Formats: sequence, structure tokens, C-alpha cells
Amino acid sequence: MIKTRSEKEADRLRREKELEELNEKRRKFFNVVAATEEGKDVFSYLAEILGFHRPSVMMNPQTGEVNKETTVYWEARRSVYLDIRKYISDSNLKTIEFK
Repeated sequence: MIKTRSEKEADRLRREKELEELNEKRRKFFNVVAATEEGKDVFSYLAEILGFHRPSVMMNPQTGEVNKETTVYWEARRSVYLDIRKYISDSNLKTIEFK
């Protein structure tokens, strides 16, 4: 079905509102978990295995050139934790990331 400009705008606003509501639910749920000792341990573990504190740029030890494939791989892993952490409050992140 062809939509008018105002219908498209109404759909876009509805989708934005739904996304914001979903993000608020995620923030609430992530912070409930992050407030517990077990949750802090889980998020700390995720940060560790996903390479949050490690550099993502990898060099070839023989040539000194940037290894593009490995760099992309490590940055993709790191981005998973970056996506998770945007839902966690700053106070919880301090206790998770700066032990």
C-alpha cells in the first residue's frame, strides 16, 4: 500500500516510540542485574572475554603492518560489549569495569 508523507511520518514516530520504550525496558532489566554481585561478575566476565580493555588493532609481528582481518574481528567482538554497556548506568559500570 502506498502511504502519504504524513502516514510515513506517523509510522516513523510510532517506531521511534516503540524503540525508546524497548530501550527503557532493557536499561531497567540490565541495571537490575548489574546491581547484584552475580550480575557484576557476569558483566565483568563479558567485558573480559569480548576484549573491552584490550586494544583492537592487531599488528603482524613480522612486518609491523596492521592485520586488518584480525583487527576487524577483535573490534566486532568488542562492539558486543559496547552495545551491552550503553544500557547500564554509570554507577554500575564503575563497579563492573574499575575493580
